[in-house]
Formats: sequence, structure tokens, C-alpha cells
Amino acid sequence: MYQLSVNKSKSHTIANTIVWLLLWGLAMGLSGCTNRREQREKILAGKNAALRIHLTEAQKIESPGSAIVFYKDLLQTQDSFANYPTKALSVLYNRLFNQYLKVNNREEAMNAVLQAVKVSRKLAAMPGSDSSNLDNSLYNLAKAYRMNEAWPQYKASLDSALKYSNPNDRQMKAMVYHGYSDYFIYRQALDSAVSYISAAKKIYLELGDTLEASWADLNLVGAYYDMGKAREAVSLLKEDIDMLRDADMPKAFAYSLMAQGLIDLGAFKAATAYLDTALIFANKENSNEERKEVYVNYLNLYKALGNYRKAAAIYDTLDGIKEAIINKEQVRKSKELEENFLIKEQNSKINELNLKNEMTRSKLTFRTSFAVVVFLIGLMVAYGIYQHLQLLKQKEYTQRIEVEQKLFGAQMNPHFIFNALSAIQAEVLNQNTKKANRYLARFGRLMQSILTATTQEYVSVASEYRNLVNYLELQQLRFEHFNYVVEAYEGISGDEDLVPPMLVQPLLENAVEHGWKAAGEGVVTLSLKKEGDILTCIVTDAGPGLGVQEKRSDKVSVSVGLIRKRLVYLAKKHKMNARLEVKDRAGENGVEAKIILPVIEIF
Repeated sequence: MYQLSVNKSKSHTIANTIVWLLLWGLAMGLSGCTNRREQREKILAGKNAALRIHLTEAQKIESPGSAIVFYKDLLQTQDSFANYPTKALSVLYNRLFNQYLKVNNREEAMNAVLQAVKVSRKLAAMPGSDSSNLDNSLYNLAKAYRMNEAWPQYKASLDSALKYSNPNDRQMKAMVYHGYSDYFIYRQALDSAVSYISAAKKIYLELGDTLEASWADLNLVGAYYDMGKAREAVSLLKEDIDMLRDADMPKAFAYSLMAQGLIDLGAFKAATAYLDTALIFANKENSNEERKEVYVNYLNLYKALGNYRKAAAIYDTLDGIKEAIINKEQVRKSKELEENFLIKEQNSKINELNLKNEMTRSKLTFRTSFAVVVFLIGLMVAYGIYQHLQLLKQKEYTQRIEVEQKLFGAQMNPHFIFNALSAIQAEVLNQNTKKANRYLARFGRLMQSILTATTQEYVSVASEYRNLVNYLELQQLRFEHFNYVVEAYEGISGDEDLVPPMLVQPLLENAVEHGWKAAGEGVVTLSLKKEGDILTCIVTDAGPGLGVQEKRSDKVSVSVGLIRKRLVYLAKKHKMNARLEVKDRAGENGVEAKIILPVIEIF
């Protein structure tokens, strides 16, 4: 009996010991996890504070190109800030997004804001995180989608920004509501747009931000005009002009918009007064863009009054203003090219320094290695240098092709501008004002699209399709007997997949200028087919054929040659099979130009 009691006591003691050991191990494990988490949080706090100091310094940098290089240097330092998800890192990527927008580099801007969202989501998922900056990152992502006219993604990003915003952050709520109004204006759901504009304006006014409140209204005014609701636009503008008398914003735009509505309503005397005031503000602000808007409305006013002498004088003034705007745009583009070149040059230097550092570390290892290892590493270094030289050659080729493409766009645009303006002038001299106005409106939209497209490596299929159709419609306005046919696959007008811009338009120009005009009759046909990720564009005319075209103009062969060069560049850069085929039509007069392009699918 005693022996049994002793055994039970021993068993009980052993069991208690095991339990205490398990509890002790669990406590130590939890303590270790807590210590590691605290240590991790301490490291992140230190990185966040250090990066905020650098971000403060970056605010003093005025040049976008220099700012981009500064931010990218921070991301490539030893023990890089990019390895630590902090709010400051999210802010850095968002700033990088804004700087890329300033130099019109949409691709890099999108990459930067996607990184900002990625970092912010990591922060939001961390236990105890109360400041992830996710709402601002998602709002900037919405701006990027808006810029690329990706409307469904734009709306979804705004929804997410609102979802993750602080309920007390009324500024963010107003900004999102303002964004919703853009979306519903695009959808032509005016009632919903008015509802969100009103809600955004109310918050802006409660926050004392009359400037943003007025911009919200001006957004809606443009939609009213597009839908032919001049009376509603004028009523809304009266409130804004009274509110903006002391605000620091371009007032000429608001006054000119008011005059536009009054002209539509037949209130010519009041419209004149508003235009006179708008011109004073435009001159005070020294803005050619605002002067152009004012004088366009002056032109509409004098036409409505039947005062064609003053209207003719306005045409001369507008010509001078447009020339100044074009010159300014060319200067801006040159600056963008310079900024982008600076960015590429700095990136090249960073890559070269990184390569040199790698070579230095390799040399330190070589001294303690066997002869065979030294020989193998020597071969690897030699191969690395060869690859680096090949990369430099490829970069030079890429830059040359890009410059050639931009120069080709610069050569084409003045030629097309001259023809279009000559046709507009002819209609004005023949007093065909309505036709001239239609021509001018279409021409303006096309030029805006072309100027935008020549600065981008890719645009959506839908955007390129609209530009091509707009170009053909302009030619139909220009030539009375011009006929064309467009055969496009179903859904092209909403296709957001990406293609290189301005490849098909020169082929259309050749078909019109050297095919249709030479024959004086026939039809120019544009066919667009899509199978999977392959887009096939075919342009045909009923002209005299390749032999006669090449004899009459060198521009045909130059433009085709530049297109082929660009396709070779795209094929090498993106590993895509793109090609151009130009030949005489079998059994018929004319030329057939076929260009085959792989598209970059968004989803």
C-alpha cells in the first residue's frame, strides 16, 4: 500500500513538472514573439523617421526630373527604405507618382502608384496599424485610371478609397464625391452627377475651400453645355462667379463659360459684358489658353450677331494665339524630353555604379580563391561586361528610335495642320460657318489626341480607334466627294487593351493623299480585326498603285520606313511579333497596307 502511494506521488510530481515545463516554454515563446514584434516595430519607426527627413529635403527640389532621381536613389540605397513598409515609403511612392505625371510618363506613374497601394495594404494588414495612407494611395490610383480613361477601374478605386478612409476625413470624402461626379458625367447620368457634385460642394464650403467648391461646379457646367442645357449652366455659374470674386483661381475661364451660355440663350449684351471681363482677367493672368477660350466665344457672339467683319478680325487674333500655344507646347515637350533623358541618364549611372560595386566585391573574393575559380569568375565578369556593352548599345538604339518617332510626329503634324487649317479657311471664306465650326471642333479634338499620343508609348485600342475615325471624318469634311468605310470588330469602342499609337494614321494619310487624291475617286477602307491578343489593321485605297505613289512622293517611303523601324524596335523591346505589309491590291487598282500588332491585355 505504501509502495503504491509512493509511485502515485512520483507520477504526480513528474506530471506537474512536465506541465510547468510546457507552460514555461509557451511563455518564453510568446515573450520571444513579443520581443521580435517590438524590435520590428522599433526598426520600422526608425526607418519611417529617417525617410521623413529625406522627404522634407525633397520638397525643396523644383525640377521633376531631379526629384525623381532623388526618390529613386532613396529606394536603391544600401539596406534600402524599400525593404521596410512604412507610411513614409507610401508617401514617397505617391510623390514619385505625381512627379512622373509632371513629365507625362504615364507608365512609370502607374508603376509608382501601384507600389504605393502595395505598401499601404501591407501597413493596413499589420496588427495595431492606425496610419497606412491606403485611402490616399487608392485615390491616386483612381487618378491614374482616370488619366487613362479606364472608367470601371476608376470607379472601383474611388470606392476603395472611400471604404478605407477615416470617417472623420471629410476632405477625402469630398474628393471622392467629386471623382464620382466625373464618372457619372462620363456615363451621362446627369442626375447622379448633380447629386455627388452637390454633396462634394457642401463639404468643401463647410471646410472653407471655396476654390474646390467652384471647380466642382465648373466640372458640372461643362457637362450641362455638352448636353445642351445652357440655362442650367448659366444658373450654376452665377453662384460660382459671386463666390469666386476673391478666390485665387483663373477667373477668365468662369466668365468665358458664362458668356458661352448667354450666347446660346440669345442674351448677347450680357454675354459681351462677361467676355470683356473675361479678357481682362485672361490678360492679367497672361494665359494664352484662356485668351483662346475668350476669343472663341467672341467669334461665336459676332457670328450670332451677324457681324462678320469683327468675326474675321477675331480669326486673325486666334491664329496668333494658337501659334503661341503651339510654340509653348513644343517648348514643354522639349523640356519633358530633357527631363526624361536626365532620368534615364541617372538610372544608367546607378546601374553602372552597382555593376562596379559587384565587380569590386568579386575581386576581393578572387584573392582567396583557387586558380580554377578565378578563371571561371573572370569569364563571368567578361561576359557581364559584354552584356553591359550590349545593353548600352540597345539603349542608344532605343533612344534613337524614340527620337526618330517623335521627329516623325513633329513632321507629320505641321503638314496635317496646314491642310486642315486651309480647309477651314476655305469654308470660312465661303461663309459655310457651321461646317467650319464642325471641322474646327473635330480638328481640335484630333490634335489634342495626337499631341497626347506622341508622348506615350502605348494607348488604348479604343482611343486609337477614335483618333482614326476622327481623322477620316475630317477628311470627309475637307473633300466633298471623299468616301470611306470603317469595318471594326464588335466592342472596339470600349477596348482598353494597349497598342503603340500613331502607327496606322500615317497609312491612312498615304491612302488619302497619294491614293484617293491621285485617282480622284474610289473609297478608302479601314478594317480592324482582333483575334486573341493580335490586332490586324488593313488600309486600302483605289489609287494608281505603289509604283506611281513612290515616283510622286518620297514621304510615302519615309513614313513606311519609319513605321517599319518602330515595329523592329517594339519587337526587340517587348518580344512581340509585329510586322507591316504594303502591296498592290490583287486584281484591283490601289494599295493595301496591313499592319499586325500584338496588344497588351489589361486583364
